[in-house]
Order: sequence, then C-alpha cells, then structure tokens
Amino acid sequence: MTFLLTFIPDLIKSGFGKLADRLGMVKNRAIARDVETYKKLTTILPCGGTIRYIRSHDFLGEFKSSLLPELNHFLETCENDPSFIFMDSKLEDIRRELFKHIHFFIATIRKHSFDSVNSTEWKKVYPELQRDNAKVETVAKSLNKSADEICKIYDIFIKTAAKNIGA
Repeated sequence: MTFLLTFIPDLIKSGFGKLADRLGMVKNRAIARDVETYKKLTTILPCGGTIRYIRSHDFLGEFKSSLLPELNHFLETCENDPSFIFMDSKLEDIRRELFKHIHFFIATIRKHSFDSVNSTEWKKVYPELQRDNAKVETVAKSLNKSADEICKIYDIFIKTAAKNIGA
C-alpha cells in the first residue's frame, strides 16, 4: 500500500507531463498552420499592392481596374478554400471582417463604376456625362470609407499575426 501511495504522485506527474507535451505539440502545429495561412493571405493580398493603392486613393476620380483581381482572388479563396481559415480565433475573426469589407467594396465598385471613356484599364464612378454629382460624391465617399476600413482591418491583422503567431 505504501508503495502505491509513493508511486501514484509520480504517475500523475508523468501523465500530466505527457499531456502537456502533447498540448504543446498541438499548439505548435496550429501556429505552423496559421503561419502558412498568413503567408497565403499576404501573398494574395500584399501590403504593397492593392492595399497600398486604396490606402491613398480618392475614389471620386478614376481608379485602376487592376486592383480588382487581387481583391477578387482574396474573396474567392475565402469562399472556396476550406483550408483558408485560422486556428487562432482572433485572426479568424479579423479574416472574416476583412472578407466582409472587401466584399462590400467590390460590390459597390461593380454596381456603381464603369470603364473610363479613355481606357478600360481605368474605372470611374458613373460615366463622365452623369449629371447627379451628389450621387457620384456619395458613392465615392462610400468607397473611400470602405477602403479606409479595409486598410485599418488589414493593419490590425498584420499586427495581431505578429503578436499571436510570430508572423
């Protein structure tokens, strides 16, 4: 009986130690997976591409239609790639929020912009001959606000990833 009483605490310690080791391994795998997802997201949507452009552009004027493929690729990947999620709940919440704002931004562009008269490489909110300037300004303000939100959320994402997964 005395033997069992001295043996049980050691058994419990070693069992908890193994459990802690396994939990550590699971956490390390989750972080490694999140780092891969982070790399994928920042490859699809790098800070120097569309994010930089929309951060400083005023959508009351013409804008490059080349910004749309990066944003569309992000939306398609979020919708169609089941592995494109984060195990870290904060990062996943931020990814979902980014998706929501990019979806709104793209939907607004699709609904309210047209190719420029001079080039299909540029878009503009309503054709040049549109007479309702108040509506043009309202849509442009909405796009500017949406672009600001996207950049703000993107910045939060980058900072949170650095803090939570060391990316």
